[in-house]
This record gives sequence, C-alpha cells and structure tokens, in this order.
Amino acid sequence: MFTEKHETASFTWDLLGDIETGRPNLGMSCPVLVYRLFKQNMTAELIRQFGRDKAIKLIKNAGYHAGRECCNAVFDCDLPPQMFMISLQMMFKENNIAIINFEKADFDNWQLVIAVNEGLECSGIAPMGHPGCFYLEGFFGGILETYAGRKFIIKEIDCWAAGQRVCRFTVEPSTEGHDYLDLIS
Repeated sequence: MFTEKHETASFTWDLLGDIETGRPNLGMSCPVLVYRLFKQNMTAELIRQFGRDKAIKLIKNAGYHAGRECCNAVFDCDLPPQMFMISLQMMFKENNIAIINFEKADFDNWQLVIAVNEGLECSGIAPMGHPGCFYLEGFFGGILETYAGRKFIIKEIDCWAAGQRVCRFTVEPSTEGHDYLDLIS
C-alpha cells in the first residue's frame, strides 16, 4: 500500500485512493463489524508489540494526523465556529461514524464537551474498565487544531469501554508552547 515515497512520510489524504473507481459496486460503506475487527486486532497487536502506553500513544497520534488531513480535505475552515461544529456533526452522521452533540460550546474560551453516541469505535462493546476511544480522541485533536489554528488538550472522560453509555470528550486550550502530541499521555 505504501510506495517508497510514503515509507518515511506522514499520512496524506491521497493514500485513501480513488474509492469510487476502486469500488464501483461495493461503494463507500463497510460494516461496523469489519472496522472493529481491524481496529481491535490492530490495537491488540500494538499492545503486544509495544506495551499498552506506547500503543495508545501511537493510536492517538494516528487519529491526530488523520484528523488534520480530514479537516484540510473535507471542511471549510473559514466558517465561524458554530457553523464549523454543525458541519462536523453532519459529516460524522452522514458517514455513520457517530452522532455527536456539543454539550458545552464556549468558543470565546475554546472549552467544549463533545458527547459521542452510537460511535463506530466502541458503542456497545463490553466494559474494559477504562476509556478506549484513543483514535477518536486524536482525531478530534487534529480536526480542532487545524480548524482553530491553536493547540488543545482533548480528554475522553466517559466511554462505553469504561462502562458508561456515551463517550464524552473535554476540549480546552493547551498550555502555551505545548503541541497536542506532546500532551498525549
């Protein structure tokens, strides 16, 4: 899948390919079961190879880079914050990623609480005792940082994997001089 040019480069949107040409009969859809089979197995293998903490950081970083690319390719970053968040909600729902709601949206101070229902990543899974939407945490970080042009701290505070019935993320500006990737624990 990766050409020589991509072996040392970061993820770029063009690596997704021309899906319409490549899947003229099957199209864009893929069952949640298939996504989770890939995601859960990849997570387990990363943990086996690198340990839990490093695996989580790698998954969050992948989400972050995908979020940045997605924001640049899909969203209008010139929209005012309220309109941008509506377009984010619509994109998540139209692509069957999740139903997201902003339980708090203070754009003057850039403090948000994002509730994720029916999420692709973990809604309906058995509780593991801790949050599990590492990729989505990074994805939100990449999208919001690219849109707002500032650094954020994104933290999952509720999750199906932790026993709650909703995944919930807090967003706040990061300390000056810190990059999102530096703050990933």
